[in-house]
Amino acid sequence: YLDEKREPGVEQWHALRSWRDVSPWQTERLIKGPEDYKVLKYMVENTEYTPYYFPIEQAMDWMGDEGVVITELPYEPMQQLMVEWIGSEGGRFFIHHAKYPDLVEDLARAIGKSLEPLYEIAAKSPAPIISCGGNIDILVNPKMFQKHFMSWYEKQGKVLHKHGKLMAVHMDGRVGVLKDLIAKTPIDIVEALHSPPMGDLSIGEALSLWKDKVIWTGFPGSVYILGPEAVKKHTINLLREVGTGDRL
Repeated sequence: YLDEKREPGVEQWHALRSWRDVSPWQTERLIKGPEDYKVLKYMVENTEYTPYYFPIEQAMDWMGDEGVVITELPYEPMQQLMVEWIGSEGGRFFIHHAKYPDLVEDLARAIGKSLEPLYEIAAKSPAPIISCGGNIDILVNPKMFQKHFMSWYEKQGKVLHKHGKLMAVHMDGRVGVLKDLIAKTPIDIVEALHSPPMGDLSIGEALSLWKDKVIWTGFPGSVYILGPEAVKKHTINLLREVGTGDRL
């Protein structure tokens, strides 16, 4: 475990990370109680960003014509809280949002304002595609998506599209309840869409609903364990469903 500490100026935040997977993940969340919000808000309001495009340029040089290089923007403000700073395990985020709504929403607004300079930095990067947050799943209910996510995508999309960039969002969960709202966003690429049986929205329906969007999908991992015949059957059905494969 790596024990990390920082001195933000008003107090101190303290979190633990584990390296027991392919990348480090938190074993202790930054926000544990209402007293932690002011610390994170101070950090957010005193963060500055500087462009550094060399890794992207290097990756594009390595990749050549064999693929596409994508750069990323951080999570949406509410998703930052849900996925990383508060956490969703045991309903933590939703409990905090119910008990301390003003603190949660105030910090989310501060995060959003802090991240705005990154839109222009990302838009001026050499990468043609910008991945904007994500890990969207049914945990993000329609009311929250409409209030806290759609306006975020509108702001990002306006800047990115002005510079000719494509906007992608990592929607790797069950998004059936959000399908009509997603159709109204300026997102160009719905990335990592999970088709059934792991997801709850078929590729065919998604293509039909999102007529101006490209869908990047993978093969459902749960099908692999059923053996070669199951994989073959699922693949054939998937190919029939997507037809010519346009926008896939």
